[in-house]
Amino acid sequence: MSSIDRRSYPISSEGRKIMKKRVAPLLFFLILFPALTLERISPGAFGAIPPVSYRSPVPFAPGERFVYDVLLNDAKVGKAVMKVEETILQGRAVYHLISEVKSSGFFSLLVPINDRVESYMDMKGLYSHRIEIRKERRRKTEEKVVTFDQVGHRAVQWKNNEAETFEIPPRVQDSLSSLYFFRTQPLPEAGEEISIDIHESEKNGKLEVRSLSRQLVTTPAGTFQTTKVETALPKESPLSSKGRFFIWFTEDDKRVPVLMQTESKRGVITVLLSSQREGKAPSLTAEAF
Repeated sequence: MSSIDRRSYPISSEGRKIMKKRVAPLLFFLILFPALTLERISPGAFGAIPPVSYRSPVPFAPGERFVYDVLLNDAKVGKAVMKVEETILQGRAVYHLISEVKSSGFFSLLVPINDRVESYMDMKGLYSHRIEIRKERRRKTEEKVVTFDQVGHRAVQWKNNEAETFEIPPRVQDSLSSLYFFRTQPLPEAGEEISIDIHESEKNGKLEVRSLSRQLVTTPAGTFQTTKVETALPKESPLSSKGRFFIWFTEDDKRVPVLMQTESKRGVITVLLSSQREGKAPSLTAEAF
């Protein structure tokens, strides 16, 4: 059984102010999975589109739905949902990946959160075409859309009614599609890493995921044999200076992320799978090309 640190931190009135500034974006980072090293990649290194390999059929399908409890230390502070749908985008069959996070209970009075992220992942190539991000707070709503031209190696970001263009590597992932792409890969052995090209926060980088150990994990959804992996959050994220982020993936064919955990200056943030529903095979089977 894995050991989850659940230390208790008294929260003063000043602490509540800090929570408003730090915990809200923290939950957003946890659900988005923007775990990359912010090392810039030279545009000249992009070159031709390389071959891609993955397990087929892929471990997720339209109709899949995961529901999570979000805890700060022992206190439940929100709910998160990750689900998969299918649609057509510019003539391409895509997985419509959706992530939602909402604060709940007393915490929602302090920090009302209602965030939604939508990613459109190519069914054949398993790369991102588009990501839409909407963050709602008490007095502020932020929206951003990034489209990916995988042929021309260009990303266009729309934010505050302004467009900005960036060069991107071939088959680049966004912060949400990267999690689903990782699920298509064989789980690395302990000590091994998987590296994924990702575009996030106006930068290209490498998402590096390192396997740590096999562990038996129990959540409200059941007990699972898992592989624990570690990655690093961006330096500008509101986490501890180390930015360590742990995820437990099931070792079956579904590669379900059943537990996510990190530690901030205010305590341990834990995201636990509370329920799940499997999807059904899409009409178009993913294949490399």
